[in-house]
Amino acid sequence: MSGVRRIALVGLPGSGKSTIAPLVARGLGWDAVDLDDEIARTTGRSPAAIIAEDGESAFRDLELAALEDHQRLGIAQLARRPRRSKCVVQSHD
Repeated sequence: MSGVRRIALVGLPGSGKSTIAPLVARGLGWDAVDLDDEIARTTGRSPAAIIAEDGESAFRDLELAALEDHQRLGIAQLARRPRRSKCVVQSHD
């Protein structure tokens, strides 16, 4: 995969991103970062709690900020509208 520096896995909740990402990362010798875990670590709240208390839009803003904070990563896992995610990932190249 010459030239590829990062991969973002995008899909609905429960689609397998958290299962596949570590496998792909290990095969490439990269690190995998789960943005849900990062958001929970930095906010002290689960994604479900953030969505319930602040709304999905607030969670998606946190998710985007987490992705931008991890420009160095090999693989990011996120659930977002694919069109918007593709633009975000491309903007970091």
